[in-house]
Amino acid sequence: MRTAQVKTILKAVVGIAVGLIIAVQKPPTGLTIEGMQALGIVAWAVTWWVLAVVPEYVTAMLMGTFFVLFKLVEFPQAFASFSGSTMWLLMSALGLGAAVAKSGLLQRAALLIMNRFPLHFKGQVLGLLGVGLVTAPFIPSTNAKVAMLAPLTKAISDAMGYERKSPAAAGLFGAMFTGVCNMAPLFISASAIGFLIQGLLPLETRNQFTFAYWLLCALPWTVVMSVLNYLAIIWLYKPAHEKHLSSDYIKQQLQQLGPMQGREKYTAAVVLLTFGLWATESLHGISPTVVAMISLCVLIGGGMMTREDFRSSIPWDSLIFIGATISLSVVFAALDINSWVVSIFSPVIAHFAGNIYLFILVLSLVTYVVRVILVSQMAYISIFLVFLVPLAVNVGINPWVVGFILFATVNGWLFFFQNPIFLTAFYAANGDFIEHHQTINLCLAYMVIAVLGLFASVPLWQILGLVP
Repeated sequence: MRTAQVKTILKAVVGIAVGLIIAVQKPPTGLTIEGMQALGIVAWAVTWWVLAVVPEYVTAMLMGTFFVLFKLVEFPQAFASFSGSTMWLLMSALGLGAAVAKSGLLQRAALLIMNRFPLHFKGQVLGLLGVGLVTAPFIPSTNAKVAMLAPLTKAISDAMGYERKSPAAAGLFGAMFTGVCNMAPLFISASAIGFLIQGLLPLETRNQFTFAYWLLCALPWTVVMSVLNYLAIIWLYKPAHEKHLSSDYIKQQLQQLGPMQGREKYTAAVVLLTFGLWATESLHGISPTVVAMISLCVLIGGGMMTREDFRSSIPWDSLIFIGATISLSVVFAALDINSWVVSIFSPVIAHFAGNIYLFILVLSLVTYVVRVILVSQMAYISIFLVFLVPLAVNVGINPWVVGFILFATVNGWLFFFQNPIFLTAFYAANGDFIEHHQTINLCLAYMVIAVLGLFASVPLWQILGLVP
């Protein structure tokens, strides 16, 4: 057998052993035998996610299947989310994003935005951050956005005369990457993680956080993050000798795209109308899921997506993973695991929750540490939020706040292997644009700024009654 196969088998055995050890333990007071077995299955799944034994969505499917196989819950409970609105909303939103990517709207929008900013380093950094903001709500795949914007950023850097792997090139790359990632928490629709968090929230909280209310609550963090992130990039990467981009470069790129065609106009109209209806849900009362599904059908019916596009452009693996992990909240409630977790950990959480700033700091530091081990952002948020939601409710913190703290701090890339989105951006530029080590200082700045942004959000959250 090949060495890689042997390593995979050993990692698989480790995961199974961890799960079995926990599953066969005598359950503590407040937890049933079935609950202990369910925790064993979850421990096995987390171990496999950490060790990357098989693709994460496969482990997620097996996890739900094992809940049924060992008669811990019924099938409708193990896969409850697949019959709910979250999955249909996410599927439709991802389909809309795929249609936008196919139409060429993203590249055109990026060039038009870049053309509005000064054609020097500071101006183009600001422009790239602006691209992240403007495109955020329309494509719920950060991977797709950085994959399309990384080559464009590289071309702009080359046109400005910056050597590849120079500080200035790294600064432009950092602006593109953080411009996309730092805007993701602002809109539910900017990332699949937003839909994941929404699906894990209690129904009452989910109804409270419409698209507009989510944006309002996330706005202070985003403002602080954007301003300080821009200043950090300028301070860390400003070139010794300023160079200017030719005034004709972006115009030439736009000319190569040609005028907007019918396909682009049609897609733009549908997407803008969709987002407008999402943002005004409180006025018309139409569910975002219904809006998204109708919009996707309109795009498909108008020929903006083919049958093959529908099959290949929507990340079905992410959908399966999210659906299986969201269902954990139903499984835990059915087996009274939530009640046991609350009884055990509430005193600890309550100690930190007494000072909301300390609570934010501790949870952020936990995220930074655990994310080095658990590479999957969605797996990390899924597991932690399932446990933290009932604890947050018990100590008077709105569960959305916990989800947002995790979302705001989950995007670290201190290690090259740690962040799949960073890897997508790095290789989308052919791996010869920047070096990972050049971005570590920006990552450290991001980690500090993210916490400062959360601190700055507290006054508004207190006014809205989300935190004590």
